[in-house]
Amino acid sequence: MKIISLFLCLLLCFACEHGDRKLAYQSQRNLDEADLYLESFDVPKALEYSIEAKNSLTILTTKYPKNIDYKLLESRANLTLFLAKNAEVIDKATIDPDSFTKLPSPEQYKDYNTLLLLSIQSLKTLLEQPKKLSYQQKASAHTLLGSIYRLQKSTAENAKKQYVMAIRINESWVRSLKKEGNKEQTINKIKNQIQNLRMSLVEVELLNKNWKDALELLQMNMGGRSLEYFKRNFKLLNSQLVEVENRIYAIKQKNSNEPDNEKLLKLIQEKKKLSPTPLIELATNSTEETARIQVLIDIADTQNNLIYHMICYRHLNENSKYQEANKILYTFYPKLGKEIDVFFDSQQK
Repeated sequence: MKIISLFLCLLLCFACEHGDRKLAYQSQRNLDEADLYLESFDVPKALEYSIEAKNSLTILTTKYPKNIDYKLLESRANLTLFLAKNAEVIDKATIDPDSFTKLPSPEQYKDYNTLLLLSIQSLKTLLEQPKKLSYQQKASAHTLLGSIYRLQKSTAENAKKQYVMAIRINESWVRSLKKEGNKEQTINKIKNQIQNLRMSLVEVELLNKNWKDALELLQMNMGGRSLEYFKRNFKLLNSQLVEVENRIYAIKQKNSNEPDNEKLLKLIQEKKKLSPTPLIELATNSTEETARIQVLIDIADTQNNLIYHMICYRHLNENSKYQEANKILYTFYPKLGKEIDVFFDSQQK
């Protein structure tokens, strides 16, 4: 969901009433919160925030049926709510032994028709009038469609097409901005979005067992075949985690009556025992806590990136690269490295 939230920075119409604009911005913030709670597998909170956003956006799209940004946000709300409702179903799905992907069968999903089929139709309708859409809006629509289609094996190829379209549109957007000049900050954000889209495309290629294409995308995202990228990133991210947790601890120490001080200290002391999908308690919505969550998410994303490399190396018989990647994983996260080894070994028997 990260790439979707990056795309949907609203370009709200100034003709709208102030209260409605405020409701739209609040809905976007609620969806951002829901995404964080989904990342940490706090399903009740993710449901709470996504339902609130969904209800607000239904009101706005009914009141302003021609507002494209509201329609895009409503589709995002439908997808976020669907993922929250089906988080446990997805988590309990059987892991594919070749690709490491989890995908429930279509009949296991809850509310697919009521939430996602309507969004698919709405997004397709928007894309039928491309001249009315900005680069950002077109990229958002294709990204949302890709994220919906990837939820079923039968529509995985459609997901691939949508992600490819979103990447091309963003690349065109970058070229357009370069001609205007003085747009470096926006260009960098779009480039990050392109990287995130490529990672989503990697996951689709893994689902389709296209190992060579998946590896090429992974290498494109990290600038080549060298795995030094992961050593640098893990060092940097672990350092950032220490810094933000120390700041949180310092803030908590100012109020010795807070009941979770001891718990927080234990988290700091065990910072090296991260799982690939950390379970995080979101006690507050403070800036520091949000920063900590984001670092943990970035660590998990980088771990997954390295594991994706290992999956591709394994199937392409690039044994020396597999061993190099495995050594890096063991160096920084030995528990995770052992878990991956055990899983791979179990599939070879």
